[in-house]
Amino acid sequence: MAGKTTKGRVGPPLDHLQVVYTEMQRALDRELAEAEGVDRKASALIAVTGGLFTLAFAGIKVHPLSGDVKGCYDVSLGLLFLSLIAAGLIIFPRTYTSVPRLGGLWPNYATAGTEEMLADLCSTLAEAERRNRRPRRWKNWLGRGQAVLLLAGLGLLGIALVLSVLWPTLGS
Repeated sequence: MAGKTTKGRVGPPLDHLQVVYTEMQRALDRELAEAEGVDRKASALIAVTGGLFTLAFAGIKVHPLSGDVKGCYDVSLGLLFLSLIAAGLIIFPRTYTSVPRLGGLWPNYATAGTEEMLADLCSTLAEAERRNRRPRRWKNWLGRGQAVLLLAGLGLLGIALVLSVLWPTLGS
């Protein structure tokens, strides 16, 4: 699809470069919005998990447990605590690479030709995507881990509470 450009340079046509740049910019914007969404979800789950952890931890003094029920209860508290740590790591600030916006365009591209500018911006976008790949994967992996830990902790906590309330002889 390479063709002769306006300055005699062989490469993709100008309209092709504009489409590529626009689509690459949209993809980067979607990636950054996805990372922000993961942060918002983690923040909401921190509040829920923290409140649940606090209530469950305080419940030990009010309703002491023993035996297997206490073990189940302790494991559920550990899982909830790990879920809190995972959420904290998710929202921990990370640096994301972005392409230069209006302010960055002036000094670098004021005298460059349109084709040269678009080609350079496309390569900059590709580099930004490459650099953002690791933090994005890390956030997504931690988000899934947080959800699994939270659900497992809630399940075990529910089992421990049902056993301690419905069958008090098992808890003593």
